[in-house]
Amino acid sequence: KLRLLDFGCGNGALGAGLLLKEPSLRMTLVDSDAAALEAARRNAPTAHCVLGDGLACLQSEAVQCKPFDIIASNPPVHRGRPDDWRALRELLEQGPRWLRPGGAMWLVSQEHVPLGRLIAGVSSEGRPLYRSVLEHSDGRFCVWVAELLSEEEREEALRAEREARERERRARKKAKKKERGDEGQAPKEAKKKKKNKNKNKKNAAAKESAEAKADEDAGDAPTSAAAAPMSKSAKRNLRSKLSKQRKKEAARVETEVEAESKEAA
Repeated sequence: KLRLLDFGCGNGALGAGLLLKEPSLRMTLVDSDAAALEAARRNAPTAHCVLGDGLACLQSEAVQCKPFDIIASNPPVHRGRPDDWRALRELLEQGPRWLRPGGAMWLVSQEHVPLGRLIAGVSSEGRPLYRSVLEHSDGRFCVWVAELLSEEEREEALRAEREARERERRARKKAKKKERGDEGQAPKEAKKKKKNKNKNKKNAAAKESAEAKADEDAGDAPTSAAAAPMSKSAKRNLRSKLSKQRKKEAARVETEVEAESKEAA
């Protein structure tokens, strides 16, 4: 027969409902309120009732309870103040002592109670104690099942958690490295663009200077008073002279640009 503990049973509504579904359950009810426990005794007459605060009451000689297959609870989270998780944390931390290997907790609470996070935060020597599953949620209440892990399962869960943390650490490191690379690349690209812009600007200025000089030289060419047309040989000589001047000027500008590029690098 399955042994079940209803922790913080109140008037026994939860235990009574479970007994209706499974009359063969060997049930123990625990609560710190004597009046509530008396009502629970009437609602679940076959259950063993224990008056006490916390799981420590199960250790007394008068009770001497054996480990349970299931611990069910709608844990008290108020105790005169809003959202007091102490009783719930105590239940989760001491629960493995009162669960058989492979046993589980069935916990019912209001939706806002962070049961999943609290279950995941319980560990022993860095190893998680439970594997939790959200069994039911209707928007107001939720039911979490926290299965007690064996020693092998705890080691495996711890190893998986470490591997996940290592993957996350590597991903963060890679992202930071990429970010630093992008930050370093931006100034280089900006410097390169500025260099090309200056080069194009100087090339344009050199071209304008060469064309202006050519026009000036052409204007200085000797002409007769009657403005007689130039002979073919004279035109060739003038074109050759202008071409040499343009090449010379272009070579000068190119030399200047190369010198500035080396200085910038």
